[in-house]
Amino acid sequence: MQIIVVSNSLSKRIEYFIEAGKHLQVEVRFMTYGELFNCLPQLRQAVIKLEPCVSDETNFLKYALLNQAYKETLQRLGEMRLSDDVCFLNTPHALLRALDKKETKQVLMDRGLKVTPMLPSPRSFDELRELLTGCGRGCFLKPRYGSGAGGIMAVRYQPNRNKWVVYTTLQQVDGVIHNTKRINRLSTEKEMIPLAEAVMQTEAILEEWIPKEQLQGENYDLRVVCRESEIDYIVVRCSKGSITNLHLNNKAHWWN
Repeated sequence: MQIIVVSNSLSKRIEYFIEAGKHLQVEVRFMTYGELFNCLPQLRQAVIKLEPCVSDETNFLKYALLNQAYKETLQRLGEMRLSDDVCFLNTPHALLRALDKKETKQVLMDRGLKVTPMLPSPRSFDELRELLTGCGRGCFLKPRYGSGAGGIMAVRYQPNRNKWVVYTTLQQVDGVIHNTKRINRLSTEKEMIPLAEAVMQTEAILEEWIPKEQLQGENYDLRVVCRESEIDYIVVRCSKGSITNLHLNNKAHWWN
C-alpha cells in the first residue's frame, strides 16, 4: 500500500508529511493534481491525501479565482470512480464542505453546536451599511470560501456619528486589492468601499462580531485539532486585535 500526497507543488506541510511517512517506514510520494488525474483510473493499492494548492498570489480577486479552480478540481475528483483498493484520506466532498463557511456552520448547528450568528449576506455597500446600523457590536464580512483570514473585514459602524472602524488584511495599491500578512486599520468609507465590494463580489457572508475573552491583556481564541471526539492538539492564539490567525504575526501560547 502506498500513500500519495497531492498538490500543485511542494510545500513545507507536504515535506513534513513525507518525512512522517519515512519515520513510520511507509512509502509516501508527491504527485500533482494533473498527474493524479492521468493515473487515477489505473491506480491500485493507494491512499490519497489531498492538499490545497500552493500559491503566492496576493491579488485578492485573482486568488478568489484560484479558489474557484480548486473547488472545480475537487468536484471533478469526487465524480471519478476509484478501484476498490484506492481511497482518499480526506475526500473531495469533505474538503468542499470545509471550504464553505456557510455550510460548515449548518453542519455544526445540525449537531447541536453553537456558531457565530449570521446576518443576511449584503449585495452592496448600502446594504452592508443598513445591516450594520442594527448591529451595535459590529460584524465580520468574509468571503464564503477559503481560509487563512484572506479577505476578512472586521467592521464597526456608528450611524449616529457616521463613524467607521475596519480591521482587515486587505489593502488597495494602485487600484489593485491585495491580501497582506498584516492587519490594516481603516476609518473612512473611501478606503473601505472598494475592499468591501471586492469581498461581496466573491459571495460573502456576514457574521456578528462576538468579543473574545482576554489572556494577559490580549484577545484569544483556541485552534483545536481533533478526530471525531478525540482531541489531538490545542493552541491558544493571542492578538491585540480582533483577528488571531498566527501567520499574521500573532502569538501562540501552550494550552497548559
